[in-house]
Amino acid sequence: MYKLKRFALTIALILTAFSLGACTLQNKTSGHSDTYINEVNYSNELDETERTNLNENKINYTGEVVLTITIEASYKAKPTPEFLYEKADLVVVAIFSEDIRSVCDQWGRPQTTAKFTILEVLKGDAVPNTTVSALYTGGRVTLAEYMKTQSSEALERYGWVNISEAEAKNLYVEYVNTDAPMPHFKNDGQRYMLFLRFLPSEANADYVISESGWAALEINEMNAVYSHFSKHYEEVSFYAIKNKEDYLAENENRP
Repeated sequence: MYKLKRFALTIALILTAFSLGACTLQNKTSGHSDTYINEVNYSNELDETERTNLNENKINYTGEVVLTITIEASYKAKPTPEFLYEKADLVVVAIFSEDIRSVCDQWGRPQTTAKFTILEVLKGDAVPNTTVSALYTGGRVTLAEYMKTQSSEALERYGWVNISEAEAKNLYVEYVNTDAPMPHFKNDGQRYMLFLRFLPSEANADYVISESGWAALEINEMNAVYSHFSKHYEEVSFYAIKNKEDYLAENENRP
């Protein structure tokens, strides 16, 4: 089995030289390196600058997660629910159904397509109790998939030249927005408010969740929506919140 210790030692040696695709490397006085990426932004009103840090992360997820790509985004206009509602083509309350596929873009960032079951339509043309597919930047891909996006020089610097395809399929790379993490969607009945933009017909999904975790917000039992700014559930202007009496009346017969 490929030794992750060797991987960690290799990372320490090449952090000042590594870059993702066409990205430009910037050296820091701390000895770590940051990579700056110009990501496609489906909402032109948002001016987003992303800082990508490469970190080794060892957590069990079928196999080991050996690389975590994290970003910190800063916006001129805060993507509040009201802002996202105005710009979205479709706004729905939905629950997660299944992941369809997860692949890397040209920079090696996981792009995940998932299906959701629509419960309510708040804006746009859709029907409750149907499914919608949405693409978002985030999630996990196998190391084998990630390696396809890297040059032979990068693979050699990382010490991945001799790793077998079978080993690489059991190791993972993940992508995380630290400001507004995309939820780890599960089939647990959790409701989400999704702000979606239409995708071109040649895409493998109907819509895109264009602002990462900012546009996929958890909803609690009282219809309050999670805010990444306050870290609490809050009322939004376009979605009616339930009072305690209504909530108890709706759930009085539940086991």
